[in-house]
Amino acid sequence: HNYNSIVPIVCQAKYSKSFRITLVLFVRRCNITKYLILNKERDVMSETKIFRKKDLDLEPVKGMKTIGLVNVSFSDKLGAGIGVFEDCSIPWHITYDEVIYILEGQFTLQVGDKIFEAGPGDVLWVPRNTDIVYIAQERVTFFYSVLPAGNAPSTSKHIDFTSV
Repeated sequence: HNYNSIVPIVCQAKYSKSFRITLVLFVRRCNITKYLILNKERDVMSETKIFRKKDLDLEPVKGMKTIGLVNVSFSDKLGAGIGVFEDCSIPWHITYDEVIYILEGQFTLQVGDKIFEAGPGDVLWVPRNTDIVYIAQERVTFFYSVLPAGNAPSTSKHIDFTSV
């Protein structure tokens, strides 16, 4: 045996049902000299889920409510949910790509000097790193999808919904 050589040893640690980390330990003469995090793996949700409208609390608080249904508990990439805005104007800087599909009501999105009016069936695309203002003068219900999920406040939380 060459005791001066470095030998990699792969170790996996599972911290929760959906998070696993792989470490590569470099060992020299039975002493750990340093370690390197090789990669972080997320087990994606492996079952189809249905989210029933009747099970969702869509009452806005201070003019808004978003429920990150597809969140980082399901996917580290894509996030999605249902939101309600009512009588509000919310300035925001988004750090994620966002698609908004209006289900009910009239919605306004302000991007700089541009105003986008959207109603039921309309879809808005908003690229990441955009300063916007969400505006609703009435109750607006919408579906939204974001990428990456971890950058949006509503989808970056680990929320496990009961399977139906």
